[in-house]
Formats: sequence, C-alpha cells, structure tokens
Amino acid sequence: MIKGKYFHTFERSEKTNRKELQYQGRVEDYDPEKHCALVLLYSFWDGSPSGQYLKKVTDDWVFYDTNDAMCEAFIETLPYKDQEHGRKMDAFLRKGLVSHES
Repeated sequence: MIKGKYFHTFERSEKTNRKELQYQGRVEDYDPEKHCALVLLYSFWDGSPSGQYLKKVTDDWVFYDTNDAMCEAFIETLPYKDQEHGRKMDAFLRKGLVSHES
C-alpha cells in the first residue's frame, strides 16, 4: 500500500533525454483501480507543502517510508560538492521551521 508513503516522481527531459526529478511529496490517498493518488506536494526550495493534487501513479515514481529517506534521496541527487550544504539546510529547516511528519 502506498498511502502514507513519501515519493519522488521523474520525467524524461526532451532537452537532455534523461529522467529528471519532477515532484516530491506524500501520498494522502490512493485508488489502486485507477492508479490515481491524492498527493501533498512539497517545495524543493524549502520543503513546505505546496498543495494537494490528483496524480497518476506510474513506474517513474520512487517511494520512501519516511520523509527523512525522501530528503536524503533528494540530497544524493545533488552534485557531491553540494551535498553537505544540502544536509545542513535540511537540518536547519527541520528545527521547527518546517514539519511534514504526521
């Protein structure tokens, strides 16, 4: 079951012909017959919620059990030289400025 899971979606870029990170968020509800999920999307800038949407779940989604796992996976997409800064920013935002765990 994917309800309650965190996720990233990927889409192939016409410019680079590579799969690139598109969305991140948490699955609020899921209809397995329609492969459709009600999701809460999070901003890549500061991790804050940016709205609820209905999205079609495809093979281009990666699911995580926790917000921490999703955040670490995002940080690992950054160039190596930027990863430590990404971890510091994530820790700063988690000090009460932004909370997504429910």
